[in-house]
Amino acid sequence: MNSKLHNKVINNVDLNNLITETNSIPIGVDYGNEILKVKTTNHEIGIANLIAAGRNRRKLTADKAHPINLLDVDIVSKGKNLGRWFVGGMAFKYSHSRLLNREEGGNKADYPYLIHSILTAIAYCLYNPNNPQSSHNIILGTGLSAEEFWQREEHRTLLYNRLVGEHTIKFHNPIFNNAQTKIHIKDIVVMPESSAAALNYITTDTGKQNDFAYSEIKNSLNVIVDIGGFTTDVAVLYDGDFEDSFGFDSGVAEPMNLIAESLLKDYNIDVNRQQVGIAIRKSKGVIRTRQGDVVDINQIVDEYLQEFTINITSKLFKTLRINDIKKNQINKVYFVGGGALSLQKYLIQNITDLDFQVLNEPLMANVRGYYIAARDKGIQIEKPAVYDEDDIYM
Repeated sequence: MNSKLHNKVINNVDLNNLITETNSIPIGVDYGNEILKVKTTNHEIGIANLIAAGRNRRKLTADKAHPINLLDVDIVSKGKNLGRWFVGGMAFKYSHSRLLNREEGGNKADYPYLIHSILTAIAYCLYNPNNPQSSHNIILGTGLSAEEFWQREEHRTLLYNRLVGEHTIKFHNPIFNNAQTKIHIKDIVVMPESSAAALNYITTDTGKQNDFAYSEIKNSLNVIVDIGGFTTDVAVLYDGDFEDSFGFDSGVAEPMNLIAESLLKDYNIDVNRQQVGIAIRKSKGVIRTRQGDVVDINQIVDEYLQEFTINITSKLFKTLRINDIKKNQINKVYFVGGGALSLQKYLIQNITDLDFQVLNEPLMANVRGYYIAARDKGIQIEKPAVYDEDDIYM
């Protein structure tokens, strides 16, 4: 797989010196099954990928939560009124029993509520309290799982057609000062997941080739593995260039669901898989329930994640063999994605005969690659604020 975009980066073209004809803002969106990530020129955010039908709340006092957890919006997409929606932490707290989140087995491009979350997250990133009524032209970079990208080519067109065009997002919570954001998505770059992470790895913040990363992958075969919620996606780099990408249907949502089910059945603790994932990644296996109780779930986590890691690494190397890549040919495996973050210590325990690394900030690897793809239109970049997953639900 050798695209013009990839070769530009590898050949060290300075993207900041290119000229854009659109004056559009580059934005990257990674529609993760657990967390939706967005990167703009100045910001990186993550929002719990949950939505629910919105409603008027009978509040006597102002909300004290962070604005990212108060996303109560009306959405009009290309002239069609999509209605009122709670998104992210807002949906989790105020419509817990009516949550809509994508389940395993379905394709991403045709998921009915995909655009609701994406448009809301983009509008939140673009919100300016000094200019609550705003309008923006956007070049969007985003992606599909490797298999959906390659096997369902029509889904690239479907995703493009659903998102390109004019959209209006109105914020209801008073904290946003009656904000209304108009978004005109002028163009979209769609990439396979994991390939975007690879692009990010070999590119600096200024759009130039990352010489250190490139020296590690030059003259050898390397693999970037994105462990997501529902899929695991693989990008193959040979001698510093993109060679192939593929994947399989298995992701960290599987053990997270099992852990959540076990907690409910055995301990009467009602949490969802997203909370389990955050407890593992950020809270050292300690979870806070909606009732305010603090529970250590490390023993249960170890049981399920150890077994899952054995299974997924077996599937990974089997998939590589099917694609004519033997383990002894691989110089190094780089893991990214929220799944890699959750499984890091189990990967160390189970992969003993191959050099591998979980890249820094693996949760944001794909969205940064999507941003680079959008920025390849010629828009400049500034170093973003650091994204932190703390308090993603409230």
